[in-house]
This record gives sequence, C-alpha cells and structure tokens, in this order.
Amino acid sequence: MRFPSSIHGFGAAGGEITTRRAAPRIHFWLFAVSLALLAARAAASTLSAREPQRSAVKLRGNEFSLELYPALGALPRLPDLSTPGETRIPQSAILRTAQPVLWNDRIVPPGEYELFLVVTEERTLLLGLESMGAGAGLRVLVERADYAEPSDDISVFLLAQSAGKRERGALQIRWGSLLLQGNFEPLTTTVVEEGELRLATYEFPERLQGAEQVFLGTIERIKGGGPSWAASLSLTGARPSLRLDDRELSGLVAEQRSLRRRIAFLKEAARTEPASHAAADAKLLEARLQSIDRRLEDFNAASATLEIPGERLDQNPASLALTLTHTGEQHQLTVSTRQGTLLFRLP
Repeated sequence: MRFPSSIHGFGAAGGEITTRRAAPRIHFWLFAVSLALLAARAAASTLSAREPQRSAVKLRGNEFSLELYPALGALPRLPDLSTPGETRIPQSAILRTAQPVLWNDRIVPPGEYELFLVVTEERTLLLGLESMGAGAGLRVLVERADYAEPSDDISVFLLAQSAGKRERGALQIRWGSLLLQGNFEPLTTTVVEEGELRLATYEFPERLQGAEQVFLGTIERIKGGGPSWAASLSLTGARPSLRLDDRELSGLVAEQRSLRRRIAFLKEAARTEPASHAAADAKLLEARLQSIDRRLEDFNAASATLEIPGERLDQNPASLALTLTHTGEQHQLTVSTRQGTLLFRLP
C-alpha cells in the first residue's frame, strides 16, 4: 500500500494535512539487511494473502477490534456513491465491540457487525452496521475526506482518542482516494442485582432521551440456569414493547457466519497456493463449524426472542432510566421515558 503525500479533509479549518518524507540515505552495510527484509516479506506473502488485516484498541479496559478479510477477486478503485443505495465492502470488514458505545445519537450494542456504505435519498453518507448475530442492525454517520493520491487497496483502522478523562474511539476506512471516519464513545456499565436477576445497564446520554428504539442492557439470572438476554426498548409500534434476544444464540449465529467466511477464504487460498497450509486450516475450521451447526439445530429458536408488551403507569415525561424490582418470584423492569413510564413483567 502506498501512502500519499497529502490528505484533503479532517485538517484544522479544512486545511491540508501534509506528510513529508526525508530523502533516503543508502549505505552499503544496509544492503544485506534489505535482502533479509525482502526474503521475509516473500516468505510472509502466502500468509498475508489469506490473513485478515486487524486493528484493535483498548478503551475503558475493553478491547474493540476491526478486521478486513482478503479479497477473493479484483477490487473496484472506488465505491459508487453517486446514487442512493447500499455498497458492500468487497473484503468484508467486521467490527467487534465489547461494550455498548454511543455513536452520534445511536447506541451500538456489544457484538459483531459487518460494515457497509449507505447513501440516502438526501445524499447523506452513512455507515451501515449489520449484526452478525441475532440482533438488529443500524446506521451511523461518518465524515468523508479525500486523499490526493489513490491507494490500490482497502484498509481499515481503529484509533484511540482522549479528551480529558473521556476515552473515544475512531474507525477509519480507506478505499482508493476515499477516507471515511466515524467516532464513538464507550459507555460505562452499571450492574444492578434484584431478587434472582442481574441487570447490566448504563447511564443514558441526554441526547438519547427521545429515541424510539434503544438498547437497554443485558438481563440474566445471578446463579445461572437460564438464558442471558440482550434487552431493547421499542416505542415504534402501537404499543411499546421490550425485546429480549438470547445472547448465546446471537453468539452462535455470529460465529457460524464468521467461520463460513473464513473457510471460504482459506479454500480459495488453497486453490491458488496448493503448497500452503490453507487446506488443512480449512478442515480444522470445518470441524468447528459442524459443532456450531449441531448446537444451532438443537436450539429452540421460538424461545430465543421474546416480545413483552408494556403496561403504562403514567404519562408524565421523565428522563430515560431503568428500575429492576421483584415481588415473590415475579420480576419487573420499569422504564421511564419521555413518552411515559412503562412496566414490563419479565419471564
């Protein structure tokens, strides 16, 4: 990958960011070192052809990672952003989040997401996050910049940023001369235990108060023996509801999709590079995939997602907040919103 000498965008006051290279000095004693580096690069070419690019950062003690899988065919020089619609990233970029993050005015739940580009009817450029598991996907805003010189490939990066005591992350995608960047902020998790249940939630940002669909956190039994749920509030229908998605099922579905993608890349590498270990690696992953498939066959899909209707307690506006209570064996989750206070009876 060639790095350009200038980038237009993201600079202060719209200025140009310029990187200058020092003139190389050639020394005779570096000749042997150069040969060694070339040999190492040649030896690693087979591995890098089938290994994904990986970028990772730690924010508030949790790891966030971004992977870009190798392309199986020729890459377009640039994505087509001239008309409304979706554009897939040819090399399958996968984002993994270890905790909920605030991205613009959207909450991104923990999980694995395949990234794609979206141009709206208003010509707004968004980044699509398609859930690899059982959860819903979403779209978030990104900024655009243009390089002076195009690259021949696609690359992805995760960066850590600090603003005082706040830690934020930045996701960058470089495609040809196009550079996209989105910024997100991890949310601190708070754990509440009541009766037999444990609720892991967070302090909801003020600008999120009017949202119609929000990830609330996770709910599970303290002593185990039952499913761990990802809880989301939906205010879009005629009646507010609480959606509970089984996190184990979501994780199995995500792993199944990831293994299938990885096996496809390895088989392609084995076809083009018969001397590599790709075929043996693919067989190992296929055994793991068969195990995942069997577990999913035994899974009760009907009970993996629950929709619980809400009972309105009052219509007084309030900030978004959760309260977990129990009476006997019955647990209730009370959700205060600007649309009113809702009561959900948990299973």
